[in-house]
Amino acid sequence: MQIKRFRAASVDEALRAIKDELGPDALILSTRELRSGWSRLGRGAARRVEVVAAPDRDATGGPSSGAGDGGGGV
Repeated sequence: MQIKRFRAASVDEALRAIKDELGPDALILSTRELRSGWSRLGRGAARRVEVVAAPDRDATGGPSSGAGDGGGGV
């Protein structure tokens, strides 16, 4: 599974980048807020988010979890 980390100023910005790179069916694995010791304006900590995502295996041609998985039906 291809797992990628996206860092952005907001979750919305990160989700746009994820959809552009991994497609609209990407799976969000985790999110967290990051704080650095500085900001561009020099006032307080800059806040950013990190979103970890992976492409949906079904959308990328990987094995599916539904019918046709070789489960031995009639």
